[in-house]
Amino acid sequence: MKKIDAIALRRVVVEIQAELNKLEALEREWEGHRYGDWTDTFFLRGKSSIFHDFYCGAENIFKKIASELNGGLPSGAGWHAMLLHHMQLEIPQVRPAVITSETGKRLKSFLDFRHKFRHIYGFDLDFEKLEELEQLYPAAQKALVAETNHFLLFLHRLIGELESQE
Repeated sequence: MKKIDAIALRRVVVEIQAELNKLEALEREWEGHRYGDWTDTFFLRGKSSIFHDFYCGAENIFKKIASELNGGLPSGAGWHAMLLHHMQLEIPQVRPAVITSETGKRLKSFLDFRHKFRHIYGFDLDFEKLEELEQLYPAAQKALVAETNHFLLFLHRLIGELESQE
């Protein structure tokens, strides 16, 4: 297992904070377009794009953590789901869980939707599923940001410990 260094962790912190800033901007965009004509497929495609981007942002955070602290990304056909699962695990003597299992379940809905969004035409989207995500999004977004910020506190403590050993 590679040794973790403080400089690499500082970079990870900055990269995660940048993703959190983008997720907050995305949430503001969603708020600004929260209400609209749910019979308008163009409006619904826009909503779908926001939920797609939300999971992409979450996964970007998880990939940064996995690369530096988990020893790399999972591989194979189901690597996206495995990465999400890994973020719910505490790895003794390495890191705490990044997100709770409850947040993981919420995010799994967005992961599944993202997969469909990428592989079908927009007019074939399941707009009933989109309504479910619309209801789930505020809590999922809030939990992801809060739990990631909590994880950043762990990284800051770890950086402090590593720098005090130098």
